Amino acid sequence: MSDQKQQETGARAFADVFDFRPMFAENVVYPGPFFTLWKRMAVDVPLTVASEALRFAGHRLEAQAELYSELAKCGTLSEVIDAQSTYMQDTAGDVSAATSKMMEEAQAVISREAV
Repeated sequence: MSDQKQQETGARAFADVFDFRPMFAENVVYPGPFFTLWKRMAVDVPLTVASEALRFAGHRLEAQAELYSELAKCGTLSEVIDAQSTYMQDTAGDVSAATSKMMEEAQAVISREAV
């Protein structure tokens, strides 16, 4: 066998080691409900929760910027305390709402009908 043919065969064998598809993958039928549930739990739910978490983080960063803007305008200690108190109350409400929304969205992803 020529050197080039041997190199091609070696490269193909090396690539085959990293080919994780089952043999005859085009003929494999995945067990419907188990594979679908696994995909939802391993892929869809984390992506849904991450999306909501990023939205929440953006909203809270915007609220924090507004707080700093308000603090810069405060002239007395009582105005500072009022601004911070309002910010913390809003934060507690937003955390509660975001947690509920994440749970609802995760539940919706898990329980939706297979397409």
